[in-house]
Amino acid sequence: MATTSTSAPMPTVPNDNVANGKALENKAVQVKASQDKAAQEKDLIHMRALSPSELPPHPSLSNETSTVTLRAFASTLLAQGSAFLTTELSDSGSFKAKGSPRASGGSAAKVQVYAFERRGAAARPEAWFARVSRHDAEARSGCASLAEFDFGLRQDHSRHEGEYTPDVFDVNVVLDYGAVEGVQGWEGVGVSVVEMAHKIPFPLLNRVFAVVVVSGKNKDGFVVVQVPVRLEAVQAARYSNGANKKDASLKGLQKKGVVIGEYVSIERCRQEGNEIIWEMATASDAKGSLPMALQKPALPGKITLDVGLFIDWIEKQRTKQEATNGH
Repeated sequence: MATTSTSAPMPTVPNDNVANGKALENKAVQVKASQDKAAQEKDLIHMRALSPSELPPHPSLSNETSTVTLRAFASTLLAQGSAFLTTELSDSGSFKAKGSPRASGGSAAKVQVYAFERRGAAARPEAWFARVSRHDAEARSGCASLAEFDFGLRQDHSRHEGEYTPDVFDVNVVLDYGAVEGVQGWEGVGVSVVEMAHKIPFPLLNRVFAVVVVSGKNKDGFVVVQVPVRLEAVQAARYSNGANKKDASLKGLQKKGVVIGEYVSIERCRQEGNEIIWEMATASDAKGSLPMALQKPALPGKITLDVGLFIDWIEKQRTKQEATNGH
């Protein structure tokens, strides 16, 4: 009778479940990397409203199936916004100076305005305007330190803009993704979706601009990028979906009808020696019955005025802080 040795080693049998699990995990990583790369390659610095499916998933957007990752989205907008300013505001860039530097309210620095036009998404014309102002990096009258610029322009960007811009009558934060960690080369990164409501002269309807706001700091300073977004199907919106007209908690201008416009902008502040360079570029369309031929002439003056408004506002914040510290 044949016998078998109980001491002989048993052959190793491959575990198909483990192997398949690792293969699926590797595939998921590859797909994720491919999706992030695709997001980074898409040019978002245009006057083209993004749909919720093009944003990172968020419960308020009902876009759980979106494959856009928050980190890649923030990284892409910060990188593209920075590159746009660096390229287009360079000596060989598309922006051309319009006239001489202009004074702006309480700002000690003058403002140089630039402009150029290009074809955007779907060959749509985009009229771009920019401004550059150089400020003494000091916390004194007519000037501001880099920390003050960072406080006013990067931190709580939309809320602060509503405080120093007279025609903004409402700032509705639709959603906030919170702090975004792990964005290479950046810190203090934030992403939010906001409706900015602006009052404009009668008989025109007031305007609302729905934007995604992405901000972050790097070794040179900070950048804030805003691109338009479509929110007509988003329940958490206030104006884009007309909910403001039915909301009993609202009053005054907040209850009235509006026109949804589009707005894209990039702001960058950086310090060189004892000088802070504040750059801003924007393209917008108020839409409605207001043709671009009437909008464009007003924009150089409007973006120039914003510099003085901000400096005046930051001086008030400084005074409040000094009074608090004095007590």
